[in-house]
Amino acid sequence: QAHLAKVRSVNPEAHEAYLQGTYHWMKLTPGDIDTAQRYFELALAKDPEYAPAYEGLAQVWVARQSRGITLPQVAGSNAKQAALRALTLNDTSSEAHAALAMVKGEVDWDWTGADAEWKQALELDPNFASANAFYAKYLVIVGRLDEALRHVRRAIELDPFNARFHSTHAMVLYCKRWYDESLAATDAALSLLPDDAGAEGIQQYVYIAKGMHDEQ
Repeated sequence: QAHLAKVRSVNPEAHEAYLQGTYHWMKLTPGDIDTAQRYFELALAKDPEYAPAYEGLAQVWVARQSRGITLPQVAGSNAKQAALRALTLNDTSSEAHAALAMVKGEVDWDWTGADAEWKQALELDPNFASANAFYAKYLVIVGRLDEALRHVRRAIELDPFNARFHSTHAMVLYCKRWYDESLAATDAALSLLPDDAGAEGIQQYVYIAKGMHDEQ
């Protein structure tokens, strides 16, 4: 009831720009991250109080920090500001809590705070595929591999054609030292996105772990 009470009309042009931004952000290349930011800013130009666009901007700045594109003090500050603005606009948004979880984990290194925000995001929407996938990455960092495997597999059930989810699955399997299964997951990722750098990187780690140096 609290969630429904906060439902507001959506500007279709803002929503379309948000979807375009999300599409480019998921590719995670420097150029696509820049394009994603332009779309999220376009969405806010259409509707300055459109919370999902702020969530997208938070993800853009987290990606820039984690990839060394932007100095941490700049990227981290912008990411946190955008995530908090999204929550101010809609504190029952699963996406907003997920954005803040990313900030707490990848910017602040606040593992306890990140865990609480991921759980809140998934409590609000258990079928939020991206939250399941990114929570799995967090769980790998803190060494909870069985939980990570459960969440990434749930993400793939919800969105089987997302290459990034298969790449994350491969990472979890690699960390569990299930190398053959990890290679199968990288194959699935690369069949969907042939230039997926994440999947290619996991492949190399697996080849090294298996002593398959001629495959590199």
